Amino acid sequence: MRMKIRLAAIRSHTKQFVMVVDVFASSVTPPIMYDSDVQHRGFRYMKPTAKHFCMIKAVRAVSSLNAAVVLAEKGFNQEVCILIRTIVEATSQIEFVMAGLNGDTLAERQQKVVDGFFADFRRNNSDDFKGATIRQQDVHKEISRFLEDTGVTDDEGRFSGVSTNNLMSNVYRNFSNYIHARYPEVMDIYGGDPLHFHMDGMSGTPKDKESLAILECFTDSVGIILALMIQRFDMVDAMKKIPELEGWFDEKKNIRA
Repeated sequence: MRMKIRLAAIRSHTKQFVMVVDVFASSVTPPIMYDSDVQHRGFRYMKPTAKHFCMIKAVRAVSSLNAAVVLAEKGFNQEVCILIRTIVEATSQIEFVMAGLNGDTLAERQQKVVDGFFADFRRNNSDDFKGATIRQQDVHKEISRFLEDTGVTDDEGRFSGVSTNNLMSNVYRNFSNYIHARYPEVMDIYGGDPLHFHMDGMSGTPKDKESLAILECFTDSVGIILALMIQRFDMVDAMKKIPELEGWFDEKKNIRA
């Protein structure tokens, strides 16, 4: 019962997150249907900006969080961790782009990443696929520099002596282990009586508490990133028009801008 209550609390937050992203989506010109006349059709934005980039990455993060809740209900702890890795990458790249935002101007490094992301819009054959325009390690370094330059500190001293860059990289690597099916991570689903691999979930085991703790932590992280987006893209007034978001944003409004 306690697990259901905590998952319901997470779901109430993700409903708010969906509303936030919907407001962002309604603030830009809707995408058009792109037709390559070869094999691929799909919606694409015309003249996308940093705001579009962050919004699309937020879509990825919120959708993954919603999916992770469903998996946690069934005890799929490792699959939750795989989706958390997706969330970590999406939210850190949002923060990376916002670190280069000064009013309506985007720094050259961030602009290159945004341009590269949107240049990858075709899916007709293997020649269309583009490589990543930035390494995740560079994302972590840039965010770390930005936090240092803006004077943001760990007020509670929980990570005293640990660089932001190293902390972010360690989180990213730890969750990447689940994506790459590393040996210790896969063996973590072995056990029980009789001993076997739990390939149909691990409900009713200590992994339930682990999944909940992870989800609650990253629900907070996604909420913080969305609040930062609201501030950096001057969307406060638009959010205040949504009654369901007023209390939520009041809790987040003192976050660094």
